[in-house]
Amino acid sequence: MKISLKIWVIAALIIVVIAGVAMALNSFNNSNQSLTNNYNNVSNESNQSYSLKWYDNLDSAISEAQKTNKLVFAFFSANWCPACQQLESETLINEKVTQKLSQNYVEVKIDVDTNPELSSKYGIYSIPTLIIMNSNGEEIKKIEGYQSPDQLLSIL
Repeated sequence: MKISLKIWVIAALIIVVIAGVAMALNSFNNSNQSLTNNYNNVSNESNQSYSLKWYDNLDSAISEAQKTNKLVFAFFSANWCPACQQLESETLINEKVTQKLSQNYVEVKIDVDTNPELSSKYGIYSIPTLIIMNSNGEEIKKIEGYQSPDQLLSIL
């Protein structure tokens, strides 16, 4: 069987076009990755200036709040709670939220499964629940459910 020159030329052109598209896509992905890495480096650098110190014991957090004249920001959650995980991964790492919390609050994370009596004391019926307390552990404000960074900032 003889393949005509025309078919060979068409096949070669198709291969060249496919190779060109693949190279262009690879170049585009590499430039996007570079931009993402640059953005992440800038974000990480700015987040480093405001780090949160999460207590896991409410009494210790209250004691620190009394020493520093700050409010207590209590985050009631559980490992199995998707909305709690979303709050941690999207809201509580936001630069503006982190800045506001670190400047004005002592942060404590309370696992409702390992602290049922504390959860009961503060009337935790759904998670995530955030409670802002004074330095005596008295509730000032309770926020139930997921909060976006903007929603939480408007409350803080």
